[in-house]
Amino acid sequence: MEQTAELYQVVRAQARLETAAFVEGYVDLPHAEDGCRGCPNVGQYWTCPPYAFPAAAYWGRFREIELIGQQMHFSDAALAKTYPPEELEELERAVLVRQARLLADEVLPAAPEGSALLTVGGCTLCDSCTRPQGKPCRRPGAISYSLESLGCDVGAAVGALWGWKLLWGERTRLPAYLTLVCAVLLP
Repeated sequence: MEQTAELYQVVRAQARLETAAFVEGYVDLPHAEDGCRGCPNVGQYWTCPPYAFPAAAYWGRFREIELIGQQMHFSDAALAKTYPPEELEELERAVLVRQARLLADEVLPAAPEGSALLTVGGCTLCDSCTRPQGKPCRRPGAISYSLESLGCDVGAAVGALWGWKLLWGERTRLPAYLTLVCAVLLP
């Protein structure tokens, strides 16, 4: 596979607001798990529903939210290329996992005690999750749930806060960019 870092340039945005205002504007608490309905990861990762806690209780533990968004804008050469569908899916996942890990490595050490990290699409800390085997999480203190799994409409949030639109690739072509959003929930 091509070197993912050479395929794109990163554009970044940040926003900080009160968690209650964020939840009111962008989170559908009564239907929190609906964002994951149909996803093959449900019940396969500790960061995916079903959870042993209600989404409202989780959000309620935090005073502020700092959202950090990244768009990975692909090079003209990458956009011109036609990919076999499996290779395209692997490439998009590699880009998102790489950037999610870099972002987590950047923000977690700087986050105050009692903070939590939320990501888009779930946790990327381990190569394989222990949940399907019924074993506990290897890194429960570093677990990062996905924004969607807690009821967040990520598209609405990035649209309102930064004017961004979420793009999806075609079956054999990359979109102009991929979007990654994480949130640091602050006590």
